Amino acid sequence: MKTILKKLTLIPLFIIIFSCKQDDLYNTIGESEDSSIYYTVKYDFVPDLDSSYPVEGYAPVDTNKYYRGNSVTVLPPEDLDKQNHSFSGWHNEVTGEEYPVGSEFIMGEEDVTLYAKWTPNPFGKPTVFANVVGDGSAGGYFGDDSNSNNFKFICAKNSLTAITFPFGNVDSGFNTINKQFDISETEVTNRVFKTVLQWAYNKGKFYHYSYGYYNSTLTYINSTEAKYGGKLLIRFSGSAISFSNNKEFGLAAGLEDYPVTGVTLYGAIMFCNWLTEMFGYKNERVYTGITKDSWDGFVKADPDKKGYRLPADVEWEYAARYIGSTIPIDYPGSEETLGEGCLFYGKNSFYSDLTNDYFWTPGNYLSGAKTFCNNINPSGFNLEPAGKYYNDMVAVYNDYYVDVDTLISRTSALSKVGGTADIIRAHNQLNLYDMSGNVWEWCYDDSSTNGPKGTLRGGSYKDDACKLRVANKETKASDHSDNNIGFRLAKTR
Repeated sequence: MKTILKKLTLIPLFIIIFSCKQDDLYNTIGESEDSSIYYTVKYDFVPDLDSSYPVEGYAPVDTNKYYRGNSVTVLPPEDLDKQNHSFSGWHNEVTGEEYPVGSEFIMGEEDVTLYAKWTPNPFGKPTVFANVVGDGSAGGYFGDDSNSNNFKFICAKNSLTAITFPFGNVDSGFNTINKQFDISETEVTNRVFKTVLQWAYNKGKFYHYSYGYYNSTLTYINSTEAKYGGKLLIRFSGSAISFSNNKEFGLAAGLEDYPVTGVTLYGAIMFCNWLTEMFGYKNERVYTGITKDSWDGFVKADPDKKGYRLPADVEWEYAARYIGSTIPIDYPGSEETLGEGCLFYGKNSFYSDLTNDYFWTPGNYLSGAKTFCNNINPSGFNLEPAGKYYNDMVAVYNDYYVDVDTLISRTSALSKVGGTADIIRAHNQLNLYDMSGNVWEWCYDDSSTNGPKGTLRGGSYKDDACKLRVANKETKASDHSDNNIGFRLAKTR
């Protein structure tokens, strides 16, 4: 016994050495002394004091047993919804601490209950799912007009009557719109996209980040990209939005109201579904057959649903060409004003298939412009080519023609939607901005048996004016992304 006591006199030295590994010491003591002393973490969405917006869904269940000093990773919710509110993490009512999904804390010597934290929906009231006031010719806004998040819609077609309009590059074809629909005034901005992406991450739409590793190759976010169900949503290298390991999305200062870029067709589709859910209308999601693990072969779309969606290709061209029942008085009244090509199509003996009492922008014009894209005649206001003069009014683009053989570069850059405070671009006749130029816009077509097909419309700041014609289109793979591709929204009325 004396020998043992002498050896024990060295113990204080070891205690000093090990004190820097306190968490490991707690774990060892807890397990070796009494394995029955453990603590639990419970998740709950009560108290919910605002009963006018009941909570639906399930809080996560953590079945782990934690000992003092253990690290706890905060779990995502399981399909937790509160109408007109966004889930923004968890909080401990006892300590007042807040924990975003995927964050960590050290377990003490008592059970922990974490309650859901809710913030009001950043995009206003859920009345956006009500009918829009307006007959289509005047526009008709809905949503909160004072909202700074560029989240405003225009009534593109209010009539139940089918409308036939010119369609295609040479204006010899026709297409018909039957449904009522609304379309967003601007392209989706970085501010709006980032908000929805953060909501999706907080809500557990992505497998959560844990201990520096991602636990799925199908659904994840890292500093390079985001995927869902194995499909690429966004490449951050082509975007002003970023993501880091602190579970927060960043946004380059000053670019909040610029169009989001770097988004694939898949990313635009998921944005539409998640935005619909943010308002508490999960059952109105347009796109189905999508899970964290797959896209069920190919996505299915139900345009009769009232949720947010991408414009169909035919809807986009209708909205880009639309002029109305009369040509506005500020449009040129004859070809002599600007030279050849200053015409607007209506029903006549040549275009007998068109619906009566509507006029349409020709296919080789930019949306909202008053002459064709490469009109080299003097504008009548200065010596600039007429095409350049009117293209400049409505679009951000790159090259234009000064004569039939000479293309001049403007070296344009991406611009705030609708223009900056000192240079406001003109809208088209439906009060839509940037239907031509700034960024290409994804449209959706599910007629392909091989999955969703992405059509790009409108041209971009990198392109010459001819690519910005209302009839022009390009087709890209659904996982294609670039720093000049974005999208705008539509909604069935």
